[in-house]
Amino acid sequence: MRRTGLLFGIAAAAAGAYVFSRAREIAETEQRPLGEVLVEMPGRILEDLGTFGDDVREAADEGRTAGEREADWIDDDLAEADRPAEPADVEPDDEPTQ
Repeated sequence: MRRTGLLFGIAAAAAGAYVFSRAREIAETEQRPLGEVLVEMPGRILEDLGTFGDDVREAADEGRTAGEREADWIDDDLAEADRPAEPADVEPDDEPTQ
């Protein structure tokens, strides 16, 4: 039981440190007093958690799109590599030797 309490305490301290750090960043960015931002942090956190599912879906869509784009580039590169060289592309030093 002591181990669980210790882990919970560490997690709570880490969460508190994160919230304070985030509040300080927001206060600096918005040029507002830190105390004012700290008071509204619970609402901001709940709002962020409410959009978490949408954020994950959007990130997955962006990853899928990036993967498809990269696959297209690789396919283009492979097609280019399979294309026979045209005479203008071959320099004299590139002639095959026997």
